[in-house]
Amino acid sequence: GSSVSGGAVTGSVEQQGTCVTSTNGFNNLGATAYQFNVGNGCGNANSSGSVSVNNFVIPTQMSFTAWFNPTNNIANNWIIGASDGTGNVIGARMFINANQKAAFILPITGNQTITVTDTQTTITAGTWYHYAASVSLAGNTTTVNLYKSGNLVATASGNGTASFANATQLLIGNQKLGSSSGGGSNTFSGVIDNTRVYGRALNAVEAKAIFDLTEN
Repeated sequence: GSSVSGGAVTGSVEQQGTCVTSTNGFNNLGATAYQFNVGNGCGNANSSGSVSVNNFVIPTQMSFTAWFNPTNNIANNWIIGASDGTGNVIGARMFINANQKAAFILPITGNQTITVTDTQTTITAGTWYHYAASVSLAGNTTTVNLYKSGNLVATASGNGTASFANATQLLIGNQKLGSSSGGGSNTFSGVIDNTRVYGRALNAVEAKAIFDLTEN
């Protein structure tokens, strides 16, 4: 399942498109997850799906966590992040990059971005992964930490604060709202489970505790 929680994170969850179905989640705990863009032409340029949270409001400190299990096309896959719904304006997002590495990008003020990447792990089909990204602010310095299975794998900082502009849709599985004309190269194909968004920065102990909690 998917949850939105913590602080100033608000909105209601909506399923978009016919290419999203409920399915067994991590550890096969019943129909608790969503399968995205698998089969029947789903995931191509003409057909896609997403799960969205409208009117997404988030402060300058935040955390995203998710379990995911890709099935194919493992490059440039959107896991969870903020967009304007068309994919033209993109905010913070967790994704699989072109090199099949899990990464998180955060736009900050001054037309800058902070990028963290797990360079040690190559994402492969049919395998479950858990990642958490934490964004903290101290003065005017923003720091992003990326955790895999509760362990810190990458960190980076920049001078500025998180900038979302018009990226007010929280999207899971696609950087665009899923529809018959959605799709594109950034659709995720596979299963995403237990996504969480917090309106604050998780520390290392909390990131590990969330992994341990959702693993069992």
